[in-house]
Amino acid sequence: MELLVNHIARSLKRIEERLREPPDIRDVAGAVGMSVWYFQRIFAAITGEPVGAYIRRRRLTEAARELRRERGRRVLDIALDYGFDSHEAFTRAFASLAGMPPSAFRRRASVDWIWCRAPGDPRSLQPIRKRKDMYPNIIKLPEIRLVGLTVRFVAPGNEGADNMEVIPPLWEDLLKREDEIEAVSRDCSYGACREIPKAQRHRDGEFLYMAGFEVGPGTPVPQGMDCWVIPAATYACFVHRGPVSQLGETMSAIYGNWLPRSEYLPGGTPELERYDNRFKGNAADSELDILVPVVPS
Repeated sequence: MELLVNHIARSLKRIEERLREPPDIRDVAGAVGMSVWYFQRIFAAITGEPVGAYIRRRRLTEAARELRRERGRRVLDIALDYGFDSHEAFTRAFASLAGMPPSAFRRRASVDWIWCRAPGDPRSLQPIRKRKDMYPNIIKLPEIRLVGLTVRFVAPGNEGADNMEVIPPLWEDLLKREDEIEAVSRDCSYGACREIPKAQRHRDGEFLYMAGFEVGPGTPVPQGMDCWVIPAATYACFVHRGPVSQLGETMSAIYGNWLPRSEYLPGGTPELERYDNRFKGNAADSELDILVPVVPS
């Protein structure tokens, strides 16, 4: 438990050290030795706030204090100090949280600070319980080859998050073309996610998601589809029970409660979603498997 919590505590310090620079979640994750994908999940689960939103509120909080304290400085200069590249970008971000533009915030005799974010206190970090405890099966899987469709998406907690807008239609497109895939079995399909190298990303917080079926070695890849080879790994296999719309609660329980209290750390292979005949979408009796790659701590 202490190791993951300490990682997040160190990340809070790193964020404060670089508060005046453009936010770089990859830098923060790398500084604590974690992949961006797992760092974002664990940070949100332990602190209760997505890392992108946390950084944004911290920067705007300190900018707000300078607006009130240094009334002679130009708004633009303060905006540039905190990593915003223009007066317009700073004003949009500030008004979205404070409910007024920075110039109005500076002029008010008294203002509401409830939206602000004080620096996170590492001493207060604890695993968060958001639903009943979850107990996974620890399993080993051989190498898996997946063929399917892929899409870029911005993960929850980042500005412009669009996972719920782009991933469900991807599955609809896959099911229309599933007969083109020489699958090992059509009774089971997989969702998988991987990071996109920084130089290839179009937006911050962007990842690549695949919806596909398992295939054998040498299986042809239909036009417009991709093949991902998932290395053999050890997984903590959790069962999400209930509507797929409540999947976020299960993820919070995994990363905010089980993983920090376990004897494991996140592995380096993609997290998998496994769908079979138990999956019924948003039905109350729906089930799907979440396979989190793990290594001993």
